[in-house]
Amino acid sequence: MTGAPADGAALNVAVALAAHHQAHLTIAELVNLQAPVTGPWDLAPAMAMGEVHDRLRSQARANAAKLRNRLQKEAVDSEVRVVEALSSPPPEMAVSLAQCADLSVLAGTAGSPVGDAVANAFFSELLFGSGRPLLLVPPRGKLSLPLKRVVIGWTANSHAARAVHDALPLLGDAEQVDILMIDAPAGQPDKSPDPGSGIADHLARHGIAVKLVKKASHDNPLSQILIEHAQKAKAQMIVIGGYGHSRLREWVAGGMTREMLVRSPLPVLYSH
Repeated sequence: MTGAPADGAALNVAVALAAHHQAHLTIAELVNLQAPVTGPWDLAPAMAMGEVHDRLRSQARANAAKLRNRLQKEAVDSEVRVVEALSSPPPEMAVSLAQCADLSVLAGTAGSPVGDAVANAFFSELLFGSGRPLLLVPPRGKLSLPLKRVVIGWTANSHAARAVHDALPLLGDAEQVDILMIDAPAGQPDKSPDPGSGIADHLARHGIAVKLVKKASHDNPLSQILIEHAQKAKAQMIVIGGYGHSRLREWVAGGMTREMLVRSPLPVLYSH
């Protein structure tokens, strides 16, 4: 829970996923307890900060109680953890939890040209630091299960390959999975006669109904083409690899990753 407007939508999706897959759901209510900065003889700031911490802890307990009441209505094995972030920022604490899970579900900020700084910090840390897939749920985002139609934005690299593998548990019941290649290269390193045929065959061996789609960008943003195709295909989810450079992680470097973060009206599963 990040305090973003889409927290409710993300929670609904997480509950639906846990119920459908008979999974355990952990909800993290993170408390940002900033350490006071004081001089050797100045105790007043520390005392004032203590009062702030008490208020934050009280609010977190109240939030957790509301979440537990919400979950009592669901047939889901779940828990709510209040996690105090004092020595490390809340996004880093979230990474520690995510590393011990199959999937992280996070509120997105689609519709904002820049996005919420706090939500973006969680997204960046979880994507690049957890080693686990991340499902970003935009405001008003929904996920009807089992999934019927999914679009994969495919490029032959390690990030996209990991994303496809991580998405496999969600793709098994799909009626159709589109593998969308934009500006597909003429050839593949593995000498496949048709770019994209390798990943299509791989998914087909898993019993997944796949369709290979190729489009040219014509200098339009790749995210725009991917989203428009997903909407026309009536997809419920998009799958892509997450890209970035460590020195620019705070901005979630990589055009496609950042654009999908702020543009996609559909839930997006990322892996890095």
